[in-house]
Amino acid sequence: MAVNILRNIDVKNAKYSAKVNRISDGNGLYLRINKSGTKSFDHRLLRDRKTIWISLGVYDNELTLKAARDLNTSVKSIFSDGYGVDMVKSALKRTKVPTEVSKLVLGLKQTDAPLTDEMTFQQMHEAWHAYKAPSWKNPVHRHQAMRNIAHYCYPHFGNMPVSKVTDMDIVRALEPIWVEKHETAMRIKQWLGKIFEMAATAKYKLVTTNPARFSTEFLLTDVKKSENHQPSVHYEKAPDLWAAVDTKPNSVMLSVVATKVVLLTAKRAGEVIGMRWQDIDLERAVWAVYDPAMTKTGQPHRCPLPREAVELLTALKPITGNRELVFYKPKSKANRIALDVPRKTLQSAWGGRDVSAHGTRHTLKTWSMEVGYRAELSEMQLSHEEQGIQAVYNDADYLKDRTVMMQHWADYLTGAAPLDERNRI
Repeated sequence: MAVNILRNIDVKNAKYSAKVNRISDGNGLYLRINKSGTKSFDHRLLRDRKTIWISLGVYDNELTLKAARDLNTSVKSIFSDGYGVDMVKSALKRTKVPTEVSKLVLGLKQTDAPLTDEMTFQQMHEAWHAYKAPSWKNPVHRHQAMRNIAHYCYPHFGNMPVSKVTDMDIVRALEPIWVEKHETAMRIKQWLGKIFEMAATAKYKLVTTNPARFSTEFLLTDVKKSENHQPSVHYEKAPDLWAAVDTKPNSVMLSVVATKVVLLTAKRAGEVIGMRWQDIDLERAVWAVYDPAMTKTGQPHRCPLPREAVELLTALKPITGNRELVFYKPKSKANRIALDVPRKTLQSAWGGRDVSAHGTRHTLKTWSMEVGYRAELSEMQLSHEEQGIQAVYNDADYLKDRTVMMQHWADYLTGAAPLDERNRI
């Protein structure tokens, strides 16, 4: 429960000081005394290790101390749900009533008027992301839906009123990545379509047409779909790839360990980067994830850890073991290394040749079939087969057999097993 510090008499008698012009009331609420003698209430928001001040209203003219406290509590709750700063500021311009601010931002009821006639695309994107993100189980998807649009679209039309964005603005934003990063560009275009759909709803009424719903045929380069979505190294070259990573000069420990774990387990890079210490049992050599939000398929899984993976993680534990994330990185927004670190590490070690973190999954699949392992083992290891929680509990995920297969794979990668060795089961 928040402890209030100020009294009405304190607010009334507060004087401006060049050293201290804000006085805390607790719970993130501050009384600001201006040089002119006027006073107002501010909410202090800490986001990404930065302080953002949100003006709630002028003392006496708009807010009493009690009203400021009520409004502050409402604003704090909205921010805890992940809503954008601009959305809250625009709502506060319309009303100082806590329940009305919540209704405007959280959309508890339809309103006849938009939050602001000059709402920018960035504000609309933040509103859409805050509305949709809770329904996305995959944290990687949530991150990309915010980061990719901000990175590729904001420089072109982030500060433009959402009603002024045209199809050609979107074309100019997508054109640089349309061929090189086609899947990313297509996904961004789909997300943009949804953002403008939201802008057209009765709540906002900001647009009448959707500028993202255009045909790309004559506006963007025709891109032929490739059969090989992710470049992969042939399994006969896999030990050479491992050796290249192992001997890579000027390597960062977290980057190399993450990349090696991807190679040793053939799990998705995003799942490896998001590994939590609470899910790892080093004594039993098992990485068990029962939280569906932590996997791409939305299903729990158990992954055997070869001896080499256990050794790598054991060496890393004294460094990040006191954190939730295995690959914790301070001063980063996500508190971990970037999602593309394994890919970049592989490509750097492999001399820029065609290779990807995701492609190592194809390499394992091909190798396991060639040396005679049952198809269901590699399918389960790659999480291609949906595995319900019951399957995990009754050992129907073939953990014992996969442990043998993945240790064989690790031995082959590191040169301890020859190419012509058949399956060990």
